[in-house]
Amino acid sequence: IQNNVNEGVDASLLECPFIEKGYTNTVNDIANQGQMHNEDGDNNPSPPLLLIYLHSPLHGKVPQFVKNTLCNQRVLELMNQHSNCGTLACWGGSIHTADGAHAKDTLQVVSFPFLALVRVQPGRASSSSSSSSSSNQRNLELLFRMEGPALQTINANSLHTHLSNALLKYQGILSEAAMRRMQRQDEVRLRDEQDREYRETLEEDQRREREKLEQKRLQEEEERKIRQEMENVQHEKESRLQNARDMLEEEPDSSDKSIVQARIRLMLPSGKRVERSFRGNDTI
Repeated sequence: IQNNVNEGVDASLLECPFIEKGYTNTVNDIANQGQMHNEDGDNNPSPPLLLIYLHSPLHGKVPQFVKNTLCNQRVLELMNQHSNCGTLACWGGSIHTADGAHAKDTLQVVSFPFLALVRVQPGRASSSSSSSSSSNQRNLELLFRMEGPALQTINANSLHTHLSNALLKYQGILSEAAMRRMQRQDEVRLRDEQDREYRETLEEDQRREREKLEQKRLQEEEERKIRQEMENVQHEKESRLQNARDMLEEEPDSSDKSIVQARIRLMLPSGKRVERSFRGNDTI
């Protein structure tokens, strides 16, 4: 393919887009990239589509297809454009190689040349399985397939149209997936903001309740102190009064003429009169 590209075409602008990595490794790498994208789409790019070309040198019309169709300038520009932006990976190989034979058996190819555009489903290969068996277990979604006489007779413009439509459809799928991912992220952010606002409101309510309880406790403590002080004052007053009563001698009998007595009468501010008799030798 590279030899055909170099004939009359600027190789620096239209290089061969087909990678040299093995078929199995290519499929597994795309599947792993898809898995990482599903896990963290913000930090991992979406996986590319895989364009598979199987070459059979024994078919006489294959070189003409390669030169006139596959290496057509528009077709190459399309493949390189999407390869450079990461939406397309191109793998090609001869069926006389191990990778080519493996791809032929996997895709059940019976006529040549063969061209297919597939979407490798995401997923990581099991570490206990071999690389060959893991590629067989990959689910390949077929988007475009053409082989044998149908591919030999197709012109470059028709091939360009088929590939363009498939790639545009895939870009639409990626755009929808990105929009859904952004929508989910917006929903997550909204829920986080709502949860944060709820927590802040709850914490503020709890703070106010604590302040209210503390204020009530302080008020009750102040009232208790006031009551205690009043009780202390009353108790002290009663104690002084009782002490004063204890200091008084027993009031003498007013009918006992043998005892010299003195009678004291007091007028209280309330208008009440208080009288009491004392012995003549009592001290004030």
